[in-house]
Amino acid sequence: MKITVISYYIDTAQSVVMSKVKGEIAFSDMLKHLHTLLQDPQFRPGMNSFYDLTQCTNILGELSDLSAFTKSISDRNNDLPNSKTALLLPSGNGKLLNLVKGIVMMTSASNIEHRYYLDSQCHLAYQFVGLQYVENDLHRLNILRRVNEENHKTSQIEQPKKPISH
Repeated sequence: MKITVISYYIDTAQSVVMSKVKGEIAFSDMLKHLHTLLQDPQFRPGMNSFYDLTQCTNILGELSDLSAFTKSISDRNNDLPNSKTALLLPSGNGKLLNLVKGIVMMTSASNIEHRYYLDSQCHLAYQFVGLQYVENDLHRLNILRRVNEENHKTSQIEQPKKPISH
């Protein structure tokens, strides 16, 4: 069994959730992570989100799990303030890019505006969620450091991974 860890840090001053995914992830992992965030006392409706998927190698799972995830996003946000989510992807992983494009299309009815960016467009992803991107910016580096520290908050999901069913 593999353990999927989605690390995150909530920057209440900037009103943004910074998350990082490593390795393979399943649609069900994404749904569990969403539930973890909603239960975090620092999370506030309307916060923007930045997901660093540059070290994500694949998204696995059943299409029914993907449907449940996108339905959860759409259903939960009908009464919530508008917010934005940036998804930063690795260059050269066409499969991951296509999967994320599909997820963005499937969540387009929610109050969360999702956009994806390649790792070379990190500055645009930061701007999209309201963060100022400055090369070697101390505040940004501190946020990313916190996401990677031992005391960061995580959603740990242990389960067998299945390939996507068509």
